[in-house]
Amino acid sequence: MSYELLITSSRGDYPVCIAPGAFRAMLDERPGQPVIADAFFADALAAVGDRLIVVEAVEGNKTMGGGERIIEALRDMGIGRGDHVVAVGGGIVQDVSTLATSLYMRGIPWTYVPTTLLGMTDSCIGGKSSINVGPYKNLAGNFHPPTDIVVDPEFTRTLSAEDLVGGMCEAMKISFCRGPAAFDRYLELQQPARAGDVDAQAALLAHVLGCKKWFIEVDEFDKKERRQLNFGHTFAHALEAATSFRVSHGAAVGIGVVAADHLAVACDLPGAPGLRAHALDLLAGVPDLAPRLAEVDDAAFAKAFLLDKKHGPDGLHVIVPAAGGATEERVLPAGDETMAMVRNALGEAMSEVSG
Repeated sequence: MSYELLITSSRGDYPVCIAPGAFRAMLDERPGQPVIADAFFADALAAVGDRLIVVEAVEGNKTMGGGERIIEALRDMGIGRGDHVVAVGGGIVQDVSTLATSLYMRGIPWTYVPTTLLGMTDSCIGGKSSINVGPYKNLAGNFHPPTDIVVDPEFTRTLSAEDLVGGMCEAMKISFCRGPAAFDRYLELQQPARAGDVDAQAALLAHVLGCKKWFIEVDEFDKKERRQLNFGHTFAHALEAATSFRVSHGAAVGIGVVAADHLAVACDLPGAPGLRAHALDLLAGVPDLAPRLAEVDDAAFAKAFLLDKKHGPDGLHVIVPAAGGATEERVLPAGDETMAMVRNALGEAMSEVSG
């Protein structure tokens, strides 16, 4: 099964190919291109030889320094403006590759091959990079879309249970944000995809990326509608910081969705009990999550939540389930009362996840 999407962007349209086996087919068609890759795939890509740049996919490399090291390696290879780079990896590799290729010689073309389900369902389209600065997650970044994207579900065979759950949490979130019909379709597709059927995964990925395509085309630079995709993320980024990143981003998003639903109820909205139940079902597949949540640093969580870049001078901006489905942005007054609601929502979510 194969699917094609075309993403429309002011910086150039780019195609997305979704098919099992698509990565190997691409390598055969494009020999000799330089590759930036997650170190996990270094042995599998040994044939690339001295055109391979290896990146350890850790948060400490998702920085200006990490981008600078890639830029220096490209220069050492003699890469010029006419060359084309392929990036192979998950979100960390994508972020530093976006940054490096956008800055190197004021911008060179690149192809992205996401290897995590999180990357396949969410970050691979949209063209954004986000890097960490000091203790602040995703504080800096830019837009530099790839010229094309190759999504190969065969990579899911390399993923841990937590990575698979994290990708499904993002798929759940995007589909819910798009509306009730999109979420219902996601629910139809998700079970065989979770069972490891790569053709079913391709169908699910095509659906979810189609949902995200609408957001990034109607609001390319993240000013209005696309902000809905921050659903669960304000909680998630703060939770990651509060556990020193011992909770992965995807799992944190799932917990953040549950917490945002509790916050919606506290704001006198009906919430989305079906969404919450499904998120908890997904999160039950993450091994040893409860002991990691028991180590949450409350002060670090509050600090990171308040410093989230989506907040404004008018208050704290949060995305919550809307009445009737999908999501809405609420602006809550900054202050002790709101933070008490936020802490309580996270506490209820962690209690449900921990069982």
